[in-house]
Amino acid sequence: MSSILMPNGNGEDVTDLSPISCNGGDDRLYKTLHCCFTKVVLFDGDGFSKPLLESQCEISYLESQTLTEYESMSEIEKLNEKKQLKIGMSEGTHSMGLEAMLMTMKRGETSRFHVWWKSTQIPLLDAGEKGFNHPEKEHYIILVLHDFTDATPIWHLDPDQKYDLSLQHKHHGTSFFKEDKVEPAFCQYSLALKYMISIAISMVSDESQKQKYKQLKCICYLNLAACQIKTENFLSVVENCTKGLTLDVWNVKGLYRRALAYKNLGKLDEARSDLVKIIKKEPRNKTAADLLESLMPSNVDDVENDTS
Repeated sequence: MSSILMPNGNGEDVTDLSPISCNGGDDRLYKTLHCCFTKVVLFDGDGFSKPLLESQCEISYLESQTLTEYESMSEIEKLNEKKQLKIGMSEGTHSMGLEAMLMTMKRGETSRFHVWWKSTQIPLLDAGEKGFNHPEKEHYIILVLHDFTDATPIWHLDPDQKYDLSLQHKHHGTSFFKEDKVEPAFCQYSLALKYMISIAISMVSDESQKQKYKQLKCICYLNLAACQIKTENFLSVVENCTKGLTLDVWNVKGLYRRALAYKNLGKLDEARSDLVKIIKKEPRNKTAADLLESLMPSNVDDVENDTS
């Protein structure tokens, strides 16, 4: 079944929209990165096709903590208020959950979803750390998929089409990041990375095309790391920067962001090593030089040797 690929801290797909059995209540449980939900079809839709990534959907929905609240006619009337939602353009956890639900539906379908929002699975942050996680909660959503535009499955796209879509999502992510909207920025960078991961770069014969693809893939990894620096998920910063640096060994932003992460993880030798590489490439890089100076043994207590 098609699903929104949402990389975890390592850029791997952790979304699974295949239903599995569950105990009690509805007999199908869908699991995504941001929520789990069961589904009951109230009115079946037409045909067999379902929305994919990039589909424009016309929807109506209402949500509540309990089923009894749906007895109010004023609540039911909300299902006549049509809204637009494009799969892959979410600005946060809630709309990403709606996208996952829509991708299980057919045109004209009405379904009731029992939703549990996860609290510690967003890869922006480590479990228990501060950030954008929601308290774990459950509620109900009645969702109507009035119509949607058909989209091309990712496996039918050629490399240039994937590149163009990746670039679009990267630009959207950067717009969010400049507005300090870190969670939607992270979502957009993740989708940009999805498209680049799906390109078999090693099979591309044209060297200029290959370098173009590698450069954008590297940027996607480093932009994920920039978001994770904001939420202090430094282990994932190191992982994503390292993946980016395998594509561009002397990338200054990748080296600097990894150095910052190493510093905060107490790995000062590794941090100094990355900063030295930056200064070798850019001798006048004052930002890197200042950070390196602050990490010299004469200016800092080396936590790796602190046994107090």
